[in-house]
Amino acid sequence: MTLLIVGCAALTLQSVKADPRSATFEHLDVQIRVTVVGNDYTYQVTNRGSCPITRFEIAQINTYKHLAPDGWQTGKDRHLFSAWATEQSHGIHPDQSKSLEMRVASTGAVLTEGVAQVTFADGHVTDVRGVWRPGAQSTWTKIFFSSALAMIILAHTVWLGLRRRRADTPLT
Repeated sequence: MTLLIVGCAALTLQSVKADPRSATFEHLDVQIRVTVVGNDYTYQVTNRGSCPITRFEIAQINTYKHLAPDGWQTGKDRHLFSAWATEQSHGIHPDQSKSLEMRVASTGAVLTEGVAQVTFADGHVTDVRGVWRPGAQSTWTKIFFSSALAMIILAHTVWLGLRRRRADTPLT
């Protein structure tokens, strides 16, 4: 685990555990453990501060089946997954953890990094950077793989044509 001192704030960078499907991301007052199994993303949010956590947000793409603990609601617009406590008493209290989940649709997404935003009952907001999330493939990735597939098909077609031409040529 690496500790980085930035001004007066200390940030703990990602520490990947033995399980390659999960990673833990920490800030002074919050810890987020992300586990990715198949198409399911689980965010276990642990409160390290002194005030209850009442909201969690992270960018996403192509997700559904958003689950939150009892007393929480979820919302999603095109690019943001949000979960919030309906009452402060349902928040994540100091030294407690709660899990939030979402599933990636079959249209797909790739594992990317983003910023999870955690809001506390007193109004302060903590941004935790580098948190795993489902994201879109870049346009260049799509172009590269489409071009590579087209080149493979073209090479295979040329190879079959050359084989057929050799087979049709009489031996002298």
